[in-house]
Amino acid sequence: MEEDYEEGPEDISARGIRYWTTKDTIAKLRRGDFVPPHFVLAGGEEKTVLTMSKKLSKELARLGYTSAKKVVRISSERLNKVNITEQIDKLLGACLLVTEAAELTKETVENLLDVLHEFGEEFVVMLAGPFDEMDCFLEIYPELSEQLGYKVRMLL
Repeated sequence: MEEDYEEGPEDISARGIRYWTTKDTIAKLRRGDFVPPHFVLAGGEEKTVLTMSKKLSKELARLGYTSAKKVVRISSERLNKVNITEQIDKLLGACLLVTEAAELTKETVENLLDVLHEFGEEFVVMLAGPFDEMDCFLEIYPELSEQLGYKVRMLL
C-alpha cells in the first residue's frame, strides 16, 4: 500500500524550510526516509500535537525504532532549567516532546545538539510550537534543523 502512496504538494515556508503533511510524514517514516527520526511539529493546537506525537511514538515502536510507546512531554521553560545530559537515562527508548520549543535558549539548543550527536539513535526528539515561531527558530538554528528530518505542518 505504501508503494502506491503519492506525496502531497510541496510546502516550503517563506524561510525556505520544507514541511510535510501528517500523512506524508507517516508514509516517509514507514519508508525510513530519515534515520534517526526526529521531528518538528509546527502549528496546531496542543491537543492535536499531543495526539500526533503519541501516534508517531506508537508507529516508531511498531517499526522497532523505539522500545517504549511513551512520550515524555516537557515545556521549553522547564527544559531550559535542567541539564538534558543528566536526564538522558530517562529518555533512552522514548520520545521527548518539547512544547513551546521556539523558546529554548541557545545553551539548551547546544545541549540538545550534543545529546542528539551522542544518543540520537537511542531516543526521538519532537519539537512543537506555533508555526511561525518554529519556522523562525529553525532558521536561527540550522544545525538543529538538519537533525530534525521530519518537519510537519500541523493543521489548526
